Amino acid sequence: MTKTSRFNYIKRGLVGVCAATMLTGLCAGTAFGATVTPGVNNGAIGADNTASTVVSAQVDGQLSATVPTSLTVAVKSDDGSLVFPEDKKLYIENTSSAYAVHVVSIEATTGTLLNAESAYPSSSAANAAWLKIGTTAADQDLSTKLTVADSNWDVPSSGKLNLKFAGAVKNVSSFDSFTLTTLTWTIGGGLYPAV
Repeated sequence: MTKTSRFNYIKRGLVGVCAATMLTGLCAGTAFGATVTPGVNNGAIGADNTASTVVSAQVDGQLSATVPTSLTVAVKSDDGSLVFPEDKKLYIENTSSAYAVHVVSIEATTGTLLNAESAYPSSSAANAAWLKIGTTAADQDLSTKLTVADSNWDVPSSGKLNLKFAGAVKNVSSFDSFTLTTLTWTIGGGLYPAV
């Protein structure tokens, strides 16, 4: 009768674990690969001994961009105008090196009800505010959903789009910080207009 030492059992166990790990590594697919699968179709050459090959590119539909996720502004005590961070600190960044993106829409979804700048002086509501945004000047009103209809909101691959803000608030209800608004961004793939 052969005596098996504890060490032999440990060795067998280790070999089994190593084999299982190797098989898992060989059989596992990539976790973050592209969702597009390349393919090819073959066809016969025509009667004139020529043929054409249509080469199509399918882009993985994952957009990769960043937008400002929080923005703290100061309120001037003399006129209620909002002071935003300096230029070039507010931007949208396209973190993809393969394709461009563009802003489709921006909407103020929660917080203070924003007024159009022209209606702001007559508003008596608490925390009455107006807010505008733009890329070269803050000239787009955010009191209603802004649907972008020009190429000024394109962000090239690996590029940044600087943002400009302007606004004011009055009848402030608190001397603590409060949520003025939350902006919801919709980003689309490609340059405007999206193809």
